[in-house]
Amino acid sequence: AAADRLSPTIIRQRLEHWTWTVGPKFSTKDRAAINLRRGSQFFRDPTSAMRPVFDTLSEVGIEPEREEPPSPLSTSDLLERVKRRAAELLLASESGGASTVSVF
Repeated sequence: AAADRLSPTIIRQRLEHWTWTVGPKFSTKDRAAINLRRGSQFFRDPTSAMRPVFDTLSEVGIEPEREEPPSPLSTSDLLERVKRRAAELLLASESGGASTVSVF
């Protein structure tokens, strides 16, 4: 079938071609006005990229519900669970039950 001849490289090339062909067109003036450039500012500097979003939300009265993220599972608890499960798996594999051991 035709799909069997498509490699990831060919798919990427075709997507790029059609994105440029039928995708939105921006003039140099438009790109400058909205700071549109290749690559994402978010991945280069997420803090400064999100600052205008947070400023706009604050201006319209939308504030975060909490200042701190919820506390994750403590590292020591998680470490103990991992060690305990690893010991169980090791014991099962040494006793010849490796083919029936469930990882989850």
